[in-house]
Amino acid sequence: MKDRISYYPEASYVKTCIICEFIFYPKSNKAIFCCDACKQRCYILRKKQREGYSGDPNKGVILPAGTIPSQEIPEEKLVYYGFKPEMLEALSNYVSRDNLPQEKRHIDQLESITDTMDWFVSSIQVFTDQFLLEVMRVNSRKYKLYAWKWDSENEKPFLNKS
Repeated sequence: MKDRISYYPEASYVKTCIICEFIFYPKSNKAIFCCDACKQRCYILRKKQREGYSGDPNKGVILPAGTIPSQEIPEEKLVYYGFKPEMLEALSNYVSRDNLPQEKRHIDQLESITDTMDWFVSSIQVFTDQFLLEVMRVNSRKYKLYAWKWDSENEKPFLNKS
């Protein structure tokens, strides 16, 4: 493997690349990547995080500034945004009493998306007979609850088609 560490005699500082964690001597104080490949990798990671795996569900929709949208469910399916106790109460309208304690345990483990910027550790999806639900922890105190009714636009996954 070719060594990506380059030396610039005029550089008086050493940095670590935020992608590959290689130590490098940057040409400028503002550099955060050791090479163009790491810069491209960062762009791809941001794009995947922004669009998810199924494309942007809010494509073409103008969202208010500061909105942190779901990666799977359109923002128009948002049914609650606020504090946890009220969100759990709203969730109880969609989930059976038997399943609610289990979902609550999963919700308690969510990390804030504003801290992690990782949708996978900041949200959970719940599949019921009638709805696809998503709970997202926006910050330390606020949660979002999305509810999308199964229909022709949003077909149920995992169906046994025999």
